[in-house]
Amino acid sequence: MPLQSKSQEFAWAQHVNPDGSVGGQVSTAAFIDPTATISQFAVVLPGAVVAAHQIVRDGDVVVPGGGIIRFDASQPAQKAGQERQAP
Repeated sequence: MPLQSKSQEFAWAQHVNPDGSVGGQVSTAAFIDPTATISQFAVVLPGAVVAAHQIVRDGDVVVPGGGIIRFDASQPAQKAGQERQAP
């Protein structure tokens, strides 16, 4: 389903992780490094950047400007560009 703003509509795609697993929903107007892993229940918004080797976890929403909104209070948020260790 397209996200609409006052001036444009954004398209979405299902990310495929480097290991071939199904990733989350990503805007085609975002930059996703091919080495990044995006969990299946994560979202990357238009204009956001997911850096090399970054891991985006279930419940994360990556926003423009390097922020992450986390819907899992048990894990601290990670700023874009910081490498996170896999669980």
